[in-house]
Parts: sequence; C-alpha cells; structure tokens
Amino acid sequence: MSPDFYLWGWVCAISLIAALYDTNTQRIPDRLLSLGIIVLGAGLIWALQGPQIWTHLGSGIVGLWIGALFFYFKIMGGGDAKLLSLVSLMVPVDYLLELLLWIFIAGGILALWARFIFKQKAIPYAVAIFGGVFAFGAVRLLIF
Repeated sequence: MSPDFYLWGWVCAISLIAALYDTNTQRIPDRLLSLGIIVLGAGLIWALQGPQIWTHLGSGIVGLWIGALFFYFKIMGGGDAKLLSLVSLMVPVDYLLELLLWIFIAGGILALWARFIFKQKAIPYAVAIFGGVFAFGAVRLLIF
C-alpha cells in the first residue's frame, strides 16, 4: 500500500472522530486536531521528499485561509475551520479544489437532509468534512 493510502486513512479517522464530537457536543477538541496535525505532518515528512512537501503545506495554508474566511462570515465554526486546514494538508495544491468540491457536495447533501428530514437549520459541518474526505479518498485512491 502506498503512503497516500495510510495518510488518507489517518485523516479519515481524525475527521470521523471530529464529526462524532461535533455532532454530540457542537465542539471539536483542539487536542484531537493537534494530534492529527502532528501525526499527519510526521507522515508527510516521512512519505515526501524535497519540494513535494511544500505543495502540501501550501494546500494547508489555503485550507486555513478558506476556513478562516468561512468562520469570519459565520458559515462554519472555529473547530470546523481548523479541521478543514488539517484535511487540506493531506493533498497537494493540484488536488485541493477537488477535495473542497467533495466536501462542499457532502455539506450540501447534509444540509438538505437535515433541513427537510430533521427540520434543523444548523448542521455540524465536521460531518460534511468527513464525508468529503472519505469520498475524495475513495474516488482518488481506491478507484483510480
């Protein structure tokens, strides 16, 4: 198995745990995100050489910027913004748009489901982030 598969598995596990926390408490613990950053960072350093790491770091910075923008406009919470940055680190800049599209598609489906089935206005966006990360990895790593 390639290192990408293991990194995707780790990010899926962290985002699943964050989604469970977000669903139950409307909070994502900073300790969980810190652990995710440390292990993912170590995995990236181990798996990548040279300039490849910079494309992942650039992707994480763009993810943090998008999350901060959404947090500023109260579209998502602070924990969700940090989780978006964490999952953005998983991919190089070339694939960031695809990952974000999967996350936003999962968020739209979740929003429609929550709105019409459960009559809720607010949704825990970590669930959408997990859904998007899982779908991205399933399509990118398992199918292609």
